[in-house]
Amino acid sequence: MQNLDPQSTGSISFKALATFCALYDAPIADEMTVESMKETLHQVANNGAVGREEFVETPFWFDDYVASEPMQDHSVYFDRARMIKELLFYINKDSQVKGF
Repeated sequence: MQNLDPQSTGSISFKALATFCALYDAPIADEMTVESMKETLHQVANNGAVGREEFVETPFWFDDYVASEPMQDHSVYFDRARMIKELLFYINKDSQVKGF
């Protein structure tokens, strides 16, 4: 829980909690990966902001860890990685994105 409340304030941001829950199975990105992701998002940004489709279509380090397992025949494919990215986009979209 220390990562969710690094200053020990006694409260947790719902955005941090939702992100933690969505990515609980994925490894934590190292600094080099974070910098690479910032550069990638900067490249797809339009006027300094990243739209939903650009965000969802961008490959992230966690894609393989959150991907759905293949299901039996006659099943509807559940694109878990895409849905998690959409969740992450919507819970964070009101944040200031410019400047990365």
